[in-house]
Amino acid sequence: MGRTNNAILVVTPEKIWNGNGTQQGRELPAAFAFLRDAFRAIRLAQDLTALRDKDVTLSHLGEVKIDDRVAVGLKVVAKGQPDVDLFFDKETLLPARAEVRVLEPGDANETVYAFYFADYKEVDGVKLFGKLTLKRDDKTSLEMELSDFRPREALDEGTFDRP
Repeated sequence: MGRTNNAILVVTPEKIWNGNGTQQGRELPAAFAFLRDAFRAIRLAQDLTALRDKDVTLSHLGEVKIDDRVAVGLKVVAKGQPDVDLFFDKETLLPARAEVRVLEPGDANETVYAFYFADYKEVDGVKLFGKLTLKRDDKTSLEMELSDFRPREALDEGTFDRP
């Protein structure tokens, strides 16, 4: 929508809180715990070293088409976590989609969250996606363009302690 919004969302094993960077953050209710599963799917696509964990089991999902491109799928299974299906572009080997089933607040049925990654840019020798699309049960729910990638020297002490 042509707007730039700065926000912070902190997801820890103990709590989830958000803020806009200028005000004290607020803790989100326990019903928002499904966000941990959603963000885990994104992080697995960003940090593939997590797939080497001894508690992770991988299995092949075969090939699928994503936006007219061939992708290869992997099912990621870890004890105590929902399964995540990761799909990699067969030509570039970059993550193209990550899927996870979550139980949203007030819903009796699981919802499939499919995150699509596109417009990769190289930043400090690492390729990062510049566009993220979320489809909930195959309907586009969110489209984000990410820009201004830069590493942070250090975070303020206590950044993750609020609220």
